[in-house]
Amino acid sequence: MSVSAEIDVPKMRTINYGLVLLFIHFHLFAFYGLWLMIFQVQWMTMLFVAFLLLIGYIGITLGAHRYLAHRTFEIENSLKYFFILAHTLAGVGPMYNWVLYHRLHHKFFRTDKDPYLTHKGFMYSYFWSYLLDFPYTEEELKMDIDMRDITVPSISLQKGLYWIYFAVITLLIPIYIPIAYWNENLINSIFVVGFLRLTIMYNVSKMVNSAILVWGLKPNDKFPIEDNTMFFLNKSYWMNYHYFLPWDWKSTEFGPYDKGLTILLIKIFRNMDLLYAPKTISKEDIREVIVKVANKEMSWKDSLILLKKQSDENALKKNLRFKH
Repeated sequence: MSVSAEIDVPKMRTINYGLVLLFIHFHLFAFYGLWLMIFQVQWMTMLFVAFLLLIGYIGITLGAHRYLAHRTFEIENSLKYFFILAHTLAGVGPMYNWVLYHRLHHKFFRTDKDPYLTHKGFMYSYFWSYLLDFPYTEEELKMDIDMRDITVPSISLQKGLYWIYFAVITLLIPIYIPIAYWNENLINSIFVVGFLRLTIMYNVSKMVNSAILVWGLKPNDKFPIEDNTMFFLNKSYWMNYHYFLPWDWKSTEFGPYDKGLTILLIKIFRNMDLLYAPKTISKEDIREVIVKVANKEMSWKDSLILLKKQSDENALKKNLRFKH
């Protein structure tokens, strides 16, 4: 049974009480870790946690999201291995599973078959959907989502040995470093470097899948927005654009287009010859395709395929010019 089969998915999604208990305990421990970070831990531990959060953020946003889920660019093997390590440090599950569920999220966006149930609102998508069982096996999911490009030895190895990697790379080594190198207290290291850091990364990972409900505008909404949220949220239609053309490397995870830390990092990696052929599309190409759709010269689905083809060709041409 594939996900596309006509079944009543909501009735099949039940509460996983084990996940509920894990969620409650992890967040309670994280709040205690936050208290320790404010009042007890050393400055070196704070800086170390910030560094680990940055590496984990890169693993989720650039590694799992931009590169693997949407193939917005190509990378050298050294950067691929760094992304795998960074995603492992984030502690949000195997990269393969993250990509599989994110691709499923895009395919069934705003439907009951979206694993993150974005059509039910932010609170439901961000909190409740992660505490429900998903009624499909991995094999059933792969009937709808092509994962052949992800089935490579390095990704498969991380998936197969994930819990060993998690124990050693995600937990033991980061917790041990502050204790060994600047005499941090064991309890401080466990609750701050362990629970607090992993809870933050878990919530960052969830936000990637629910960001459109925060920074995105609904159809027919005014732009710019004219309510009090304008003072602390940069809402726009760029999040909606990402769901039409997810392979555009300039689409960021949390709102703006062609701005922010991940955009800067992509440019740095490209100049270091670690990243190449980033895909995007010009406004002119988009206008031409919209005119063809409006004149009924092609369907909307065919127009998206054409834009993807044009972006691939343009990326290869620009990459040749960039190298020469």
